Amino acid sequence: PSNDYVNIIEALSETEKRQFAFLLYSVSTGLHKNSLCEFVNQPASIEVLISALRAAPVSKDTLVREILYIMKKFALLRKEMHVCKRHAGLEFRQPKVISEFWKSLAQFCNECLDEEAKKIYECLLPNQQMMSWSSEAVLLDLIERGIIQEGDVSKLRDCLQKDLEIHELRYALNAATEKNYYSMTHSPHGRAVILNHNSFIVDPENLALQLGERRGSKKDVADLEKLWRDFDFSVSVLNDLTLEDIEKVLRQVLDEASDASDAFVLVILSHGFNGGFYTHDSKKCSLERIEQILCDETEALLNKPKIICVQACQVEDFESASEQGRPPGPVNSTNKSKSAMGRADRIKFMSTIPNHVSYRDPENGSIFIQHFIKVLRKYWNECSLQDMGTIINNEVRRTPILVRDNGEELEWKDQVSEVSYALTKNLYLKMR
Repeated sequence: PSNDYVNIIEALSETEKRQFAFLLYSVSTGLHKNSLCEFVNQPASIEVLISALRAAPVSKDTLVREILYIMKKFALLRKEMHVCKRHAGLEFRQPKVISEFWKSLAQFCNECLDEEAKKIYECLLPNQQMMSWSSEAVLLDLIERGIIQEGDVSKLRDCLQKDLEIHELRYALNAATEKNYYSMTHSPHGRAVILNHNSFIVDPENLALQLGERRGSKKDVADLEKLWRDFDFSVSVLNDLTLEDIEKVLRQVLDEASDASDAFVLVILSHGFNGGFYTHDSKKCSLERIEQILCDETEALLNKPKIICVQACQVEDFESASEQGRPPGPVNSTNKSKSAMGRADRIKFMSTIPNHVSYRDPENGSIFIQHFIKVLRKYWNECSLQDMGTIINNEVRRTPILVRDNGEELEWKDQVSEVSYALTKNLYLKMR
């Protein structure tokens, strides 16, 4: 390694060198593992660390940066490797070289006192002795003996919960080993379904409702299809489906969902009313019914993020002005009593807030959809989808919209989009 690595290691305290050795052990092999175990028990010359670093079968720069990031040595990272905290956070938001398992063990070590580590060791290995009772030394010995294995800390958890009742450490272990973001590891990540309603036929039972062509929607569809393909989703574009077809096709797509997927995306483009949208046959479909199908009736999507994006007005019924007091048609929904758990892990983007319209340019597409695409492409590598929702809202709110009033006068309008979610972790997208 370069002298910079030597300078970095020499700048660490003895405790920090032990932490460095602990994390370095996770990517080392053979005799270097043994040497690092000895170093953690009884610190010796830093040549042990240098030698193990030189032999590590990964990028040395990436490895050192990630170790320093996990150790929160941001000043040293900036001084010696010229990487600021923000850029390191973007690079190592998800593990690169050090696995999530080892990162969580390092976090646990920071919470564990030496006397607590000794109690853990004596609980799991009675009548055994060690040269050092540091948490790093204890955990490495437990790993060497197979008591702790990659991804399996059940024996350690049982020890903390049943035998020692060290509640703070149990909470620390749970917090450290529970990932705070959704896994996006499959390729493709899952299905992205775009329901595009461009034209509408008159409902014989509601002749007063006349829904016009949604000019500009084709631009939205083309851009959305490319967006989700770039994010490594398998994209299906379904045009002008009837109410009956929507539920049938959705169920068919969801029945094909398997464990080999990370997430599901549904985009709806149509005319709308408060709480729903119109299908090709001018029937009403409630968003509540759509969420029931996705969240309550599809076990394959349980605990997986479901992304719903709706481009539709949210106003009083189109026909209300001409219906002369006739009650609106029924909204397609059910009222089954289901567990609330299914409604977790979802995020919903609405192009507008209730009782307001959503604007669409015949040439350039919808105001909301175009900002949605622009923000996701710009910020996917540094923001969670939740945070990007706030940016989208701000971009839409700041956009002046010039529209024709009754086909005559030009008038400035505005629009406010909305995002709501019940996600239980951060959701980060990945480009192909």
